[in-house]
Amino acid sequence: MFWSYQRQEIEQMNDFKNHQLPLARIKKIMKADEDVYVISVEAPILFVEAYELFILELMIRSWFHAEENKHCNYTH
Repeated sequence: MFWSYQRQEIEQMNDFKNHQLPLARIKKIMKADEDVYVISVEAPILFVEAYELFILELMIRSWFHAEENKHCNYTH
């Protein structure tokens, strides 16, 4: 259910320029690889979306693990 909702949200996305991470910085990191010659317009956007999904998945798994083991410590 979670992943189907995330997929639906991504498919309905129409604003590709507003992200949590700056696309220019992502593109600069991608260009740092000497094997990369050309970066398409879509590549940084897809990278940011994948990164956000990864962080969300990591956060949810951490929360489930904390709930399972009765941990309530939050630090930032």
